[in-house]
This record gives sequence, C-alpha cells and structure tokens, in this order.
Amino acid sequence: EKLIVGVMSKEPMFMYDNENLVIQSGGTAGYCGIKMKENNKYDLFFLQAYLSHPIISDVMEKMGSDFEGGFYSRGTQVLEKLPIINVDFENEKEKALYDKIVEKTKKIYELNIVLKSSLLRDRTLNTLNDICQILQCDVNKVIKFYPD
Repeated sequence: EKLIVGVMSKEPMFMYDNENLVIQSGGTAGYCGIKMKENNKYDLFFLQAYLSHPIISDVMEKMGSDFEGGFYSRGTQVLEKLPIINVDFENEKEKALYDKIVEKTKKIYELNIVLKSSLLRDRTLNTLNDICQILQCDVNKVIKFYPD
C-alpha cells in the first residue's frame, strides 16, 4: 500500500496504490512513492486528502522548482520538508474529523474505480463525477478548519 506521487506536473497527483505497482523516478521526473511506517496511526487516504488540498498544493508549489509550461516539482525534497497535521487520536473531535476525511476520501476512490471501469450512461457518469467533486469539497473544508 502506497501513494504514488507525480513528481512534476501542473496539478497535484497522489494516487492510492494497493496493487504494488512499480514506479520510475529520478530527480524531478517520474514518480515517487509514500509508504507508511509500521505502527503508524495515519491512514494513507488521510495523507492523500491532506496532500491534495489546495492550500498544501500551493505550499508545495512554492517549495518546489518551477519549470517551463506551468509545471513544478513536488518530489522527495519537497515532501520531506512538508509539515503534516498532528492528529490527537485521543481527542474525540479531532478523531471524528480525521475519520470523516478518511471515509470521504475512500468513497471518492471507490467512485473513481466505478467511473473508470464501467460503461455507464453519460448522465450517470456526470452524476458520479459531481458526487466526487462534492466529496472532495467536503474533505477540503474539513482539512481547512482542522485544529492545529
């Protein structure tokens, strides 16, 4: 289980991988992986939501290198320096917010699988895409107001 990070792109890319995909990386090109250490309480879906948040994306853009065409890098040099929310799992309110983020991010992942693998009608596809966007907005709102 890991997140696959697109090192250089115009938009953040943090893809959840539970199929043990092999990735190519090097410098400011390709991909890098984020894997959780053993005994870590954080869920990869929480990290994916956090890293995909527009504010964190802006921070990574400022920390990374700019490239022609609007591309910027967000490889290991940026990721290693990026501060992550410190969740107090003993605090009921913080734990509930954390669980909400994980739940909605997992739902987005599941809906994307359906969207990718299905021969749905345009109306159904549009509805599922709309649901994904609503869930992503909800996740971004929760992260934005997460206690420090």
